[in-house]
Order: sequence, then structure tokens, then C-alpha cells
Amino acid sequence: MLTQRGYGITSQPQKILLDSNAYFRLADNLYPLLDRTYGSSPGWKLCILGGTLHEYNYSVRLRSKFIWVENEKHIEDRQRGKIRLSEDQKTSIAGTKEFMRQTCRDEDLGCSPFDIECLAAAYELHITLVTDDIDLVELANLYEQPVMSSMELMQKMLAEQCITIDDVKSVVAMWTYDEDLPSHFHSEYVRLFGEEPEAF
Repeated sequence: MLTQRGYGITSQPQKILLDSNAYFRLADNLYPLLDRTYGSSPGWKLCILGGTLHEYNYSVRLRSKFIWVENEKHIEDRQRGKIRLSEDQKTSIAGTKEFMRQTCRDEDLGCSPFDIECLAAAYELHITLVTDDIDLVELANLYEQPVMSSMELMQKMLAEQCITIDDVKSVVAMWTYDEDLPSHFHSEYVRLFGEEPEAF
């Protein structure tokens, strides 16, 4: 088992990594999602890996569902929010990914290769991963890797006055329209926002 190293304090904004599903769930309604600093100095920034659109590029279903992805403003937002990795970091992430893939198989978890890559990157970079994938959360817990859900991220944004509750409701309305509500949506919404979600 790999040993998780400590999370250091830095004067630079802390990075939080989104897996592809979290990016698709948030980026359109909370634009700009990546090209901004949240919270008070030094604050924190959201980022993605370069392979975030890999599945999207090869899926007609995803391209028709998330047509906003090709808008110039979102392309620019992704360019500014794409995390830059050194060769040493890429090597470390690749090695950790192999450990995690084996654990995924051993535990019979249904994590995609790119989801595991996101988890490995967050682990090696000592940053939190945003994911709504239950199996990936279980795998992260085995490695003591901090994760949060899309709704927990929005609650953090709301608490730090980076978004409004109307922004949250707009995101939820889009999830409902797309039939893409996260698992345990209702109970988590009530826990995080202290009210019943609106019916859309």
C-alpha cells in the first residue's frame, strides 16, 4: 500500500482537481469555472487533466449532450485550467495509477482508467479530487486520498460567497434536465444546503 504524504502549506492558490464527470456537471453553469481564484488569499483554484475530454471526443452521445463544450469560452477556460505536469510528476502518477488499477481490480470496483488517473494525480500532487463516482470514492478511501462531491464543492463555493444559492439551483436544474443527478442527491442536498431541493 502506498503511504499518503502530508499536505503542505503554500502561498500559491491550492489546487483542487475535477474528474471529467464533475467538470461536465459544473462547467457550463458556473462559467468561468477554472480561470478564477476562489476564496480569500491565497485561495484555491479548480483544475483538470489534459485527458478530460478523451471520452467526450469519441462519444457521439456525450458530444450531443454537452454541446457547450466546443464553445470558445469553454475551450479558453480549459486551457487556463489544465494542470501542467513535469516529467517527474508524470512518471510518479503513472506508477501510482498502476498500483491503484490493481487495487481496483482486487476490490472489484468499476472505475474507468481515466478516473483512476485523476485519483493518482490528486494523490501524487497532494490535492483534493472532486468526483461523484461511488466506486472511485471507495478506491480513494483505501488510499486515504481526500475527495469531495460536486455538491460539496458547490457548498464550499457558497460558504465562501463565490456563488449564490441561485447558481446552485441552476446547476441542479440542468442535472435534472439531463437526467444526471448524482447518487444520493436528495439526502446530500438537504444535508449541505439545509433545505429541500426545488422540483424542476
